[in-house]
Amino acid sequence: MMKAPRPTLDHIQSRLYRLWTNRAERAQYFEQNSAGAIADALTASIDAKGVKLYSSLIEIGRMDLMSSIYPVLKKLVGKQFKPLVLDYYEQLPPNHYNLNQAASRFSSYLLSVEKLLARYPFISELADYEWIELAVLEHTGASACDVGLAEGADADPERFAALAPVLNQAFICRRYKYAIPQLVQQINDDEKLPRRFKQVPTYVVVYRDPETLDARFLEVGEISLALLEKLQENPGMTYGALIQTICAEHGGTGKKAASVQSLLTGCLEAIEQFKNLGLIIGES
Repeated sequence: MMKAPRPTLDHIQSRLYRLWTNRAERAQYFEQNSAGAIADALTASIDAKGVKLYSSLIEIGRMDLMSSIYPVLKKLVGKQFKPLVLDYYEQLPPNHYNLNQAASRFSSYLLSVEKLLARYPFISELADYEWIELAVLEHTGASACDVGLAEGADADPERFAALAPVLNQAFICRRYKYAIPQLVQQINDDEKLPRRFKQVPTYVVVYRDPETLDARFLEVGEISLALLEKLQENPGMTYGALIQTICAEHGGTGKKAASVQSLLTGCLEAIEQFKNLGLIIGES
């Protein structure tokens, strides 16, 4: 009689990983183990107490991580949070050496949870809003530069127009369909949420403070966000070219078109705000 081939290390690792992280496979294993009905020698040799211990430790670690990143979402869904997290890890297992990155696809996963999405249509955006705080903190872009802000340039229109702003690279822009910052405040304040939620276009910038290195949340207008996105897409663009582009793209004759004067004022106010907050950190 031929001997069964010895399992490879990859096969052993894969089997243990599935038992430690997959609830259905683990339940089947314990059921078969208690009945003495495990067929293959590898699975029969696995220590049941070890499976319980390691699966418990992994689950605790994952719940701690997700609770720290998504505290508002956890408060919103209550007891549903744990099964959501465990199913998320089964559907989208970690694929990055940085364990924090295991939480990065939670907002995408929530789009597939139809029942929850029907009750809270904003829940994927809420998860994204909470995630980008960590994303900004771990951002590899620089929050400082060797070139400072030009002194007195605001008083000289020609000089100002020729300057190119240098951005704090550690920031993320978002366009949400729902008023996520207000919803976060309501959830944290234990306010009763409505049964239906109106879509309210909301523009958010999350950035890393150059001085404290903390993540800062900023709700801005559409023009301010467009200005920041344009600078991000076009490094080296001057203030003059930037303002001209924004006025061309958002001006016009339609009902929602803004006047050139209001656009110019909005751009100048946004630029000054971004300088004060550390989003524009230099000028060349």
